[in-house]
Amino acid sequence: MPLIKKAFNFIIFVLFKNKLKWLVFWIASFLFLLFMFPFGDLGDLVTSKVAEATNNNVIFQFDDMNFALPLSVNFKDISFQNKGSQAIKADSLKVTPSLLSLLKLKPGFTASAHQLFDGDLNISLASQGKSNDGNPLQGIDINFDKINLKKVSSSIPSKVPLQLQGLITGAITAAIDQTFKEAPESEFNITSPEVLLLPISFNQGGLQLELPRMQWSALKLKGRLINDELIIEDGVLGTTKDNLSLRFKGTMGLKFIAKGKSIAPNFTSYDLRMDVQTVGEVDPTLKLAFLPITQFKSATVGGERYLFKASSRSLRSNPNFSKIKSL
Repeated sequence: MPLIKKAFNFIIFVLFKNKLKWLVFWIASFLFLLFMFPFGDLGDLVTSKVAEATNNNVIFQFDDMNFALPLSVNFKDISFQNKGSQAIKADSLKVTPSLLSLLKLKPGFTASAHQLFDGDLNISLASQGKSNDGNPLQGIDINFDKINLKKVSSSIPSKVPLQLQGLITGAITAAIDQTFKEAPESEFNITSPEVLLLPISFNQGGLQLELPRMQWSALKLKGRLINDELIIEDGVLGTTKDNLSLRFKGTMGLKFIAKGKSIAPNFTSYDLRMDVQTVGEVDPTLKLAFLPITQFKSATVGGERYLFKASSRSLRSNPNFSKIKSL
């Protein structure tokens, strides 16, 4: 009995008389596992779990993975590919869960991608309570800097292969019902100091169309989305120093339609006020585009100006043009 009592007292002494040492021991053990565990070897497991969760529609791959304090996961040389599209690559991706969201048992995180389309992308997601109809809302903040338009346009499948060049910067905020039973709401502001469109030729309805090389010294798109309506508050493409420039404001109908497990945007009606200006001679291949708006032409110093409104109940219908006095 004395031996058992001594052993028991020794255990009590070790556990409760040396709390600081035990705390240091557990912290050291945790940090050792955090930084020394070969998380990079879990790449195949993560890739398979992402594919399983998306019904093999998404392939996510990376060369290395590690954890960092206070609580984040870092990936290096990532590749993200949606089924039927080109792979999107970035040098690194850092994902940090929101501690407040974890305590509330709700999804929330911040993610930062470096050298994505040659630029940087930051995304934050957090719960924003419920809508008026009781549906849970997710708030999304997206900020991007110096994204390469050439790489973006080449990665998007399109019947008309637009070849754009330039660097865009912008911010997008949105409140989204994940079921899309309610229309999302959003605000956006996108800018670029220069945009270049390379010459392209494409077939539209059996008619062969060509677009010449065009360059603009500014791009701006600012607006918001509310009640299935895209409101363009300020649209700018080029300045009055460019050969061709455009300013526009107005609205477009925009609904998001569920197609299986994916959501597709559907543009419907539009009502746009436009201010088109030219300096010098316009490329001959564009003259066909100016025929429907010739009646709105007025002369300016060194060029021409077209002030008009274009509207239609459907993108598939011919637009209705009318004269306006100002944008």
